[in-house]
Amino acid sequence: MQKLASVNRLIGNRKLSIVIAGVIIILVILDLFTTRQIVYLNNTSQIVLFILTAGIGYRIGSWILLGFTTYITKDLRAKSRLIRGMHITVTLVQFSLLGILLYILYNNLTHVKGTSVYAMDQNS
Repeated sequence: MQKLASVNRLIGNRKLSIVIAGVIIILVILDLFTTRQIVYLNNTSQIVLFILTAGIGYRIGSWILLGFTTYITKDLRAKSRLIRGMHITVTLVQFSLLGILLYILYNNLTHVKGTSVYAMDQNS
């Protein structure tokens, strides 16, 4: 029961939510800079940035921010079906994006192109 109380305290913490939101914004800015080639990262750094984005931004960060919004909007969601539906939709979209990112990460780390794929590829 004590662990549940500490998790609720963690989710309801406004300062932690602000810090997590700032970290997510910084990760998104770094992602944008690397895709626009303003900041050049080598292959290893790109993988690390992707893991950080998927892990912190979409796993830990979305869990804390969605928990905080659940905590803050409890009374409003009880009164409005629209807000309740929006909250459920946002939660489903966030965790769907997490699933897609984890699938991409799994495929990039475990599947290596074979020589037959290189032989058939025009760009090789």
